[in-house]
Amino acid sequence: MNKDHVRRSITELGYNAHLEEAESKLIVEFAVGGRTVKLAHTFPDHLLRVPKFYLLKGHGFGKLAHVLTSEYDEGGEVCIADPSSTAVNTDRPELAYRATVEEHVRLLSQLIDDPVYNRIEQLREFDAHWRNLCKGPRSRQNELFVVWNGDEVEKLHVKPPRTNSGRNADSSKDMQTRPVALASSLVNHPNLVAVRDSAEWKVRQIVGKALAAPLNDLEPAPMTPSDLLPWFFSIVDHMDDAGRHQLQRLHKNQNYEFWLVFLAPIPDGETMFAIRWRSRSKCPFPISVEEAEAAGWTATPHVVRSPRRLWIGRWKYCPVSDIGRGGMPHPIRPGQVV
Repeated sequence: MNKDHVRRSITELGYNAHLEEAESKLIVEFAVGGRTVKLAHTFPDHLLRVPKFYLLKGHGFGKLAHVLTSEYDEGGEVCIADPSSTAVNTDRPELAYRATVEEHVRLLSQLIDDPVYNRIEQLREFDAHWRNLCKGPRSRQNELFVVWNGDEVEKLHVKPPRTNSGRNADSSKDMQTRPVALASSLVNHPNLVAVRDSAEWKVRQIVGKALAAPLNDLEPAPMTPSDLLPWFFSIVDHMDDAGRHQLQRLHKNQNYEFWLVFLAPIPDGETMFAIRWRSRSKCPFPISVEEAEAAGWTATPHVVRSPRRLWIGRWKYCPVSDIGRGGMPHPIRPGQVV
């Protein structure tokens, strides 16, 4: 590949482009809102797919949708399409570079120039970002199974995983290897017999205090674990009066563990997610970042698997052998609400 030819083809589009690090890296610069944005690309030995570009740190535009950031860097890989879904002309790689740079400039310019569009796109990506936050030890995802209709704030009964469930447990027994939460109004629901049996509900003890609440609005997902606490205390402002009242009641309860489950609107529908709070000492639920840090609370995000309304009325007729991953009917995806 003629790297300088690629560089020149991009300058012909009107962008500044130069090579660095012994011509192994391509830097592209363009202006948005009077400020300079820099993209970086490391040349592969052979271009077999759409080239990847990284937004360099220090751009000063804050959190942008479609940019995968790390905990210590506001820059990151820009996601524009599935790299394997677009064909590349290996005889003329400069065409792929030109098209990709144009797409990056178009997307980033729109995100920077239009904060409303940027926020909508961030909310559209909420589930994907939340799942990234929920990776636990050995990349195993932190998951909570929830059965709650989502219509109003309600107390939950949360039971921990069975301690004697092996790591290689059958997927149909997955509800035994993850925590399970049932809304208090549904604990004895006759249509949930298969769920309770699959989870071995009767032999598991309730842990801590738990609350499920709908939100009127949602903030874009925190990008890193260090952002979780301030983010949480910003989203509770979107609870209705009933939800805030119940949260205040939790603050009057002392415990070692609390669970908060939320249902919130996103551009493509609704999403459900959870946070587990744990402390080494018995404390009331915190009402601020400072209080959480002073008491030593640890907040752990969890992906929620939930059937909600559609399946609650059908589970009476759903044999355990037909229950999909996590004890949920097969169509349900993590975070999805139906």
